[in-house]
Amino acid sequence: FDECYYRAWKMRRRIGEPFLARAHYLFNWGPNLGWRGDKESAGGGALLELGYHPLDLLVWMLGLPEEVYGFSARVNTPHNDYQPQAVYDTDDTAAAILRFQNGCMASLVTTRRSGPVSEALCLHGRGGSMEVSADSCLVRDPDGNVIDRTESSSPPLEASVKQLEAFVQAIRGKSPTYPCSGWENLLTMAVMEAIYLSDRTGQPESPARLLETHNLKLEDCMKCT
Repeated sequence: FDECYYRAWKMRRRIGEPFLARAHYLFNWGPNLGWRGDKESAGGGALLELGYHPLDLLVWMLGLPEEVYGFSARVNTPHNDYQPQAVYDTDDTAAAILRFQNGCMASLVTTRRSGPVSEALCLHGRGGSMEVSADSCLVRDPDGNVIDRTESSSPPLEASVKQLEAFVQAIRGKSPTYPCSGWENLLTMAVMEAIYLSDRTGQPESPARLLETHNLKLEDCMKCT
Protein backbone atom coordinates (compact mmCIF):
# COMPACT_ATOMS: atom_id res chain seq x y z
CA PHE A 1 0.00 0.00 0.00
CA ASP A 2 3.03 2.29 0.17
CA GLU A 3 3.44 4.48 -2.90
CA CYS A 4 7.13 3.76 -3.55
CA TYR A 5 7.03 0.03 -2.82
CA TYR A 6 3.99 -0.35 -5.06
CA ARG A 7 5.85 1.54 -7.76
CA ALA A 8 8.75 -0.90 -7.40
CA TRP A 9 6.41 -3.88 -7.70
CA LYS A 10 4.93 -2.48 -10.91
CA MET A 11 8.39 -1.79 -12.40
CA ARG A 12 10.19 -4.90 -11.17
CA ARG A 13 10.27 -6.45 -14.66
CA ARG A 14 12.24 -3.47 -15.94
CA ILE A 15 15.46 -4.71 -14.36
CA GLY A 16 15.14 -8.17 -15.88
CA GLU A 17 15.31 -11.44 -14.02
CA PRO A 18 16.61 -10.77 -10.49
CA PHE A 19 19.60 -12.74 -9.23
CA LEU A 20 20.21 -10.92 -5.94
CA ALA A 21 18.12 -9.05 -3.38
CA ARG A 22 18.91 -7.26 -0.13
CA ALA A 23 16.46 -6.15 2.54
CA HIS A 24 16.85 -4.68 6.00
CA TYR A 25 14.97 -3.01 8.82
CA LEU A 26 16.98 -1.36 11.61
CA PHE A 27 15.45 0.28 14.67
CA ASN A 28 16.69 1.12 18.16
CA TRP A 29 13.74 0.35 20.40
CA GLY A 30 15.61 1.16 23.62
CA PRO A 31 15.64 -0.80 26.90
CA ASN A 32 11.90 -0.69 27.67
CA LEU A 33 10.54 -3.51 25.54
CA GLY A 34 7.53 -4.35 27.71
CA TRP A 35 5.58 -7.32 26.32
CA ARG A 36 7.84 -7.33 23.24
CA GLY A 37 10.62 -8.78 25.37
CA ASP A 38 8.53 -11.77 26.52
CA LYS A 39 8.51 -14.62 23.99
CA GLU A 40 5.32 -16.11 25.43
CA SER A 41 3.45 -12.84 24.92
CA ALA A 42 5.10 -11.63 21.71
CA GLY A 43 5.60 -14.93 19.87
CA GLY A 44 8.99 -13.75 18.62
CA GLY A 45 11.39 -10.85 18.66
CA ALA A 46 12.95 -8.47 16.15
CA LEU A 47 12.61 -10.98 13.31
CA LEU A 48 8.86 -11.24 13.82
CA GLU A 49 8.23 -7.60 14.72
CA LEU A 50 10.55 -5.78 12.31
CA GLY A 51 11.76 -8.46 9.93
CA TYR A 52 8.21 -9.30 8.85
CA HIS A 53 8.05 -6.13 6.74
CA PRO A 54 11.12 -6.71 4.52
CA LEU A 55 10.36 -10.44 4.38
CA ASP A 56 6.86 -9.67 3.12
CA LEU A 57 8.37 -7.44 0.44
CA LEU A 58 10.81 -10.16 -0.66
CA VAL A 59 8.01 -12.73 -0.96
CA TRP A 60 5.81 -10.20 -2.78
CA MET A 61 8.55 -9.36 -5.27
CA LEU A 62 10.22 -12.76 -5.72
CA GLY A 63 7.78 -15.43 -4.57
CA LEU A 64 8.19 -18.14 -1.95
CA PRO A 65 11.85 -19.11 -1.38
CA GLU A 66 12.80 -22.77 -1.66
CA GLU A 67 15.17 -22.68 1.31
CA VAL A 68 16.09 -20.29 4.09
CA TYR A 69 19.05 -20.30 6.46
CA GLY A 70 18.83 -18.01 9.44
CA PHE A 71 20.26 -16.88 12.75
CA SER A 72 18.84 -14.87 15.63
CA ALA A 73 20.47 -13.50 18.75
CA ARG A 74 20.06 -11.36 21.85
CA VAL A 75 22.74 -8.70 21.80
CA ASN A 76 21.31 -7.27 25.01
CA THR A 77 23.61 -4.26 25.24
CA PRO A 78 23.12 -1.74 28.06
CA HIS A 79 21.27 1.45 27.14
CA ASN A 80 24.08 3.58 28.57
CA ASP A 81 26.85 3.41 31.16
CA TYR A 82 24.46 4.08 34.02
CA GLN A 83 21.61 1.67 33.27
CA PRO A 84 21.73 -2.13 33.62
CA GLN A 85 21.13 -4.44 30.70
CA ALA A 86 17.50 -5.01 29.81
CA VAL A 87 16.22 -8.49 30.60
CA TYR A 88 14.22 -10.22 27.85
CA ASP A 89 14.08 -13.59 26.11
CA THR A 90 13.16 -12.57 22.55
CA ASP A 91 15.65 -12.07 19.74
CA ASP A 92 16.77 -8.49 19.11
CA THR A 93 18.91 -9.21 16.02
CA ALA A 94 18.48 -11.63 13.13
CA ALA A 95 19.92 -12.42 9.71
CA ALA A 96 18.87 -14.83 6.97
CA ILE A 97 19.78 -16.03 3.49
CA LEU A 98 16.95 -17.01 1.15
CA ARG A 99 17.29 -19.11 -2.02
CA PHE A 100 14.59 -19.00 -4.69
CA GLN A 101 13.67 -21.48 -7.41
CA ASN A 102 15.19 -19.47 -10.27
CA GLY A 103 18.55 -19.28 -8.50
CA CYS A 104 18.03 -15.81 -7.05
CA MET A 105 19.42 -15.31 -3.56
CA ALA A 106 18.44 -12.71 -0.98
CA SER A 107 19.76 -11.48 2.34
CA LEU A 108 17.76 -10.12 5.25
CA VAL A 109 19.10 -8.35 8.33
CA THR A 110 17.12 -6.76 11.12
CA THR A 111 17.78 -5.45 14.62
CA ARG A 112 16.01 -3.38 17.23
CA ARG A 113 19.24 -2.49 19.01
CA SER A 114 20.76 -0.03 16.51
CA GLY A 115 19.55 3.13 14.82
CA PRO A 116 18.90 5.27 12.96
CA VAL A 117 15.62 3.88 11.69
CA SER A 118 16.26 2.44 8.24
CA GLU A 119 14.14 0.20 6.03
CA ALA A 120 14.96 -0.57 2.40
CA LEU A 121 14.82 -3.18 -0.33
CA CYS A 122 17.31 -3.59 -3.18
CA LEU A 123 16.82 -5.81 -6.22
CA HIS A 124 19.61 -6.62 -8.69
CA GLY A 125 18.62 -7.99 -12.11
CA ARG A 126 20.37 -8.81 -15.33
CA GLY A 127 19.14 -5.54 -16.80
CA GLY A 128 19.74 -3.19 -13.88
CA SER A 129 18.90 -2.65 -10.23
CA MET A 130 16.27 -1.08 -8.04
CA GLU A 131 16.54 0.55 -4.63
CA VAL A 132 13.32 1.35 -2.80
CA SER A 133 12.28 2.71 0.58
CA ALA A 134 9.26 4.53 1.92
CA ASP A 135 10.77 7.77 0.59
CA SER A 136 11.88 6.87 -2.93
CA CYS A 137 12.18 4.27 -5.67
CA LEU A 138 15.30 4.41 -7.86
CA VAL A 139 15.79 2.28 -10.97
CA ARG A 140 19.34 2.05 -12.32
CA ASP A 141 20.96 0.57 -15.41
CA PRO A 142 23.65 -2.12 -15.00
CA ASP A 143 26.31 0.57 -14.56
CA GLY A 144 24.40 2.24 -11.73
CA ASN A 145 23.07 5.25 -13.62
CA VAL A 146 19.60 6.34 -12.44
CA ILE A 147 17.07 5.91 -15.26
CA ASP A 148 13.87 6.36 -13.24
CA ARG A 149 13.19 8.10 -9.95
CA THR A 150 10.02 8.27 -7.86
CA GLU A 151 9.85 10.39 -4.73
CA SER A 152 7.08 9.78 -2.23
CA SER A 153 4.37 12.44 -2.22
CA SER A 154 2.16 10.67 0.32
CA PRO A 155 1.59 11.73 3.95
CA PRO A 156 3.31 9.40 6.46
CA LEU A 157 0.14 7.51 7.44
CA GLU A 158 -1.48 7.20 4.01
CA ALA A 159 -0.29 3.63 3.45
CA SER A 160 -1.82 2.58 6.77
CA VAL A 161 -5.08 4.32 5.88
CA LYS A 162 -5.19 2.52 2.51
CA GLN A 163 -4.54 -0.79 4.24
CA LEU A 164 -7.38 -0.28 6.71
CA GLU A 165 -9.73 0.83 3.94
CA ALA A 166 -8.91 -2.28 1.91
CA PHE A 167 -9.53 -4.43 4.99
CA VAL A 168 -12.95 -2.86 5.56
CA GLN A 169 -13.87 -3.22 1.88
CA ALA A 170 -12.82 -6.88 1.98
CA ILE A 171 -15.15 -7.51 4.92
CA ARG A 172 -18.09 -5.56 3.53
CA GLY A 173 -17.70 -6.43 -0.14
CA LYS A 174 -18.22 -9.60 -2.12
CA SER A 175 -15.10 -9.52 -4.28
CA PRO A 176 -13.32 -12.90 -4.60
CA THR A 177 -9.90 -11.18 -4.65
CA TYR A 178 -8.16 -8.71 -2.34
CA PRO A 179 -5.05 -6.49 -2.55
CA CYS A 180 -3.48 -8.38 0.37
CA SER A 181 -5.34 -11.32 1.86
CA GLY A 182 -4.72 -13.17 5.09
CA TRP A 183 -4.11 -16.31 3.03
CA GLU A 184 -1.30 -14.61 1.12
CA ASN A 185 0.38 -13.54 4.35
CA LEU A 186 0.64 -17.19 5.39
CA LEU A 187 3.52 -17.35 2.90
CA THR A 188 5.43 -14.70 4.81
CA MET A 189 4.68 -16.45 8.10
CA ALA A 190 5.97 -19.74 6.66
CA VAL A 191 9.27 -18.06 5.73
CA MET A 192 9.44 -16.50 9.20
CA GLU A 193 8.89 -19.84 10.94
CA ALA A 194 11.42 -21.52 8.65
CA ILE A 195 14.06 -18.96 9.66
CA TYR A 196 13.36 -19.53 13.36
CA LEU A 197 13.48 -23.29 12.77
CA SER A 198 16.78 -22.98 10.90
CA ASP A 199 18.20 -21.04 13.84
CA ARG A 200 17.33 -24.02 16.07
CA THR A 201 18.44 -26.82 13.74
CA GLY A 202 21.50 -25.14 12.26
CA GLN A 203 20.54 -26.14 8.72
CA PRO A 204 18.50 -24.77 5.80
CA GLU A 205 14.74 -25.20 6.10
CA SER A 206 11.89 -25.17 3.59
CA PRO A 207 8.90 -22.81 3.97
CA ALA A 208 6.87 -25.00 1.58
CA ARG A 209 7.46 -28.01 3.83
CA LEU A 210 6.11 -26.10 6.81
CA LEU A 211 3.01 -25.16 4.82
CA GLU A 212 2.54 -28.83 3.94
CA THR A 213 2.40 -29.73 7.63
CA HIS A 214 -0.84 -27.71 7.66
CA ASN A 215 -2.07 -29.26 4.39
CA LEU A 216 -1.39 -26.02 2.52
CA LYS A 217 0.25 -25.34 -0.83
CA LEU A 218 1.36 -22.15 -2.55
CA GLU A 219 -1.80 -22.17 -4.67
CA ASP A 220 -3.98 -22.26 -1.55
CA CYS A 221 -2.32 -19.15 -0.15
CA MET A 222 -2.74 -17.24 -3.43
CA LYS A 223 -6.38 -18.13 -4.03
CA CYS A 224 -7.72 -14.71 -3.03
CA THR A 225 -5.07 -12.61 -4.76
